[in-house]
Amino acid sequence: MRAPFCRLLTGLLLLPFLTGSALAGDTRMTGTLARQAQLGFQAPIDGGLVIRRVDEGTPAARAGIVVGDRITAVGGQRFDNGFDGAALLQRAKGGNALRLSLTRDGQERDVSFTPDPWPLENYPELDIEYGSFTSSDGTILRTLVSRPVGATGPLPALFITQWVSCGTIETIRPGRDLIAGLMRRAGWVTIRVERSGSGDSSGVPCH
Repeated sequence: MRAPFCRLLTGLLLLPFLTGSALAGDTRMTGTLARQAQLGFQAPIDGGLVIRRVDEGTPAARAGIVVGDRITAVGGQRFDNGFDGAALLQRAKGGNALRLSLTRDGQERDVSFTPDPWPLENYPELDIEYGSFTSSDGTILRTLVSRPVGATGPLPALFITQWVSCGTIETIRPGRDLIAGLMRRAGWVTIRVERSGSGDSSGVPCH
C-alpha cells in the first residue's frame, strides 16, 4: 500500500498548483463518485437503529418516519446487528430512492423516500475540490483538498487523518469545528481522504 499511497499524496499535493484557484470561495466536485444521502433522521447503532430524531421538513419526515420507529431492513436487506444496518444506510446516495422496513407498535411497515445529498463544504476563504482516488483493491475513496483563495506558489500542506470512530472527516457534519477552523485560518493546503465505508467512499464498512 505504500507506493499507491505515496502516489496519492504526491498527486494531491500537486493538484492545487496544477489547477490553480477558481472563483473566490469556490467548491467543485470532480469524478463520478456519488454523494452520500442526508437521511434526515438519527438512529444510533447502540440503540439498535431505533429512530431518535427526525429532522422537520425532510423527505424522511414527509414519508411518515417518526421517533421510536425501529429499522429492520434497508432496501429489502435485513441485518442481524446495528453495525450491519448502519453500513447499509451508509451506502444510501442522495437523489436515489431509499426503502426502509420499520416496526412500530409491533407492526411492520415499509416507507420509501428520496433523500437529499449532503451539501458540499463552502467557505469564503477557501477553494475546495471534492475528488476521488481508486486504491489498488478497486475501492474508490473521496478526497478533499482545500487551499486559501488567491494563494500562489508552494504552500505548506497538512494531511489530516481520521480518528478511531467511523465518522466522516467532512467539516459540514457536527463536531468538526476544530478542523474547519484549522483549514480556514492556517493559510495552508489541507488534504483529507475518507476511508473505506465513510462519507462518500465506497468499500467495506469502517467497523
